[in-house]
Amino acid sequence: MIHQHDNAVGALGYLGFGVASQAAWTDHAALLGLMSAAAGPDGSTRYRIDEHAWRFALHDDPTDDFLYAGFECGSAEHFDAVVRRIQDAGITIERDAALAATRGVMELARCVDPDGLAIELYYGPRLVPEVPFRSPQPLTGFVTGDQGLGHIIVNTSDVAASTAFYTSVLGMRLSDRILFEAAPGIVIPLTFLHCNDRHHSIAIAPAMPGGKRIHHVMLEVPGIDDVGLAIDRFMKAGTEITATLGRHSNDRMLSFYVRTPSGFEVEYGCEGIAVGGPDWSVGTHAAISVWGHHRARI
Repeated sequence: MIHQHDNAVGALGYLGFGVASQAAWTDHAALLGLMSAAAGPDGSTRYRIDEHAWRFALHDDPTDDFLYAGFECGSAEHFDAVVRRIQDAGITIERDAALAATRGVMELARCVDPDGLAIELYYGPRLVPEVPFRSPQPLTGFVTGDQGLGHIIVNTSDVAASTAFYTSVLGMRLSDRILFEAAPGIVIPLTFLHCNDRHHSIAIAPAMPGGKRIHHVMLEVPGIDDVGLAIDRFMKAGTEITATLGRHSNDRMLSFYVRTPSGFEVEYGCEGIAVGGPDWSVGTHAAISVWGHHRARI
């Protein structure tokens, strides 16, 4: 069951990407440990990480970029409440039965965030426990459930506007901030937001020139051996490791980062902490990591 705040989204449920090379992604998805799912009615290539019929959809698109994010709302009542909340904020949101059928959910409504990223709210995803998740890699699974599929870091042209949208409109709550000094005198503010016990389902970063709409997607696995085996797989395949193994300062995730065929990254980690409910104490961190996560470039 998805547990959520009143009139707020409950979990990051699915993601859609436009990709220039499905073949390159087939190999990359296998290295990540994703399970192939049935193709979408729209022709998209889909992947599973748990009992949901799909979590990731790849659409043929030369932009090689992020297309949409789906947030699960738990029930019809919560879904209606979130839609009303968005309408009350003066934002256009449209219910779409045809798109709901395509995504395999009971009901769906769509709006856009301040940067024009499509946000889909839904409830009633298709589940297929009768076809157990089986990774092509030797890992036990991914950490999902009430916490959703993981997290995303979006690159925005206006951090304040995006933060207001995801908090005041979608109902997420502030977890903490990192004021990252990328170079002497150049501080990059990172804002982390949660909608369930996962430390953050979305983080907001200022857009960099020439960057993608998303910096990375995070996938959480049960333990350090799953992370280590993944590092070995990617190194053997010659895939670019964009950040070395390290532990983050705020969510304490032990992870590394790898470049996808589309240019954005995947963070692959374990041991992330939970925010622990409404009594969570918000803080500001001066460093992204306690140790590790060394990069040649941001």
